[in-house]
Amino acid sequence: MFEKTYLDFKTFLKHDIQHKRHSVKARTVSSIMTIEKGAFLYEFEGGGFELKAGESVFLPLGSSYSYKVTTKECACYQIMFNICDETEPLRLADFPVKTTDIRVASLMKDIVNRGGAL
Repeated sequence: MFEKTYLDFKTFLKHDIQHKRHSVKARTVSSIMTIEKGAFLYEFEGGGFELKAGESVFLPLGSSYSYKVTTKECACYQIMFNICDETEPLRLADFPVKTTDIRVASLMKDIVNRGGAL
């Protein structure tokens, strides 16, 4: 099933959030984002959650959601990618997924700081 599956990395970055409120309709690339400082409020069909410093969110391809930065300053590490099979990117979830696992945050910082070279 996964013999011809591959990871298509798009971007590795650390940035200050420019949009304090933003809505995304049918995201075109998957992303994992870890908050370095600040906090967000994510909302999507059927739910939502707060995301604080040290926490991470998986933003899947095709998902729709909105966020609001709830603090004065906000910075994050972000990797944009798709997991693809022979024909197209795979859709792994319908909605954003939060994790508080510190290992994800540590890995994200390491990958972005290395510029994607593992």
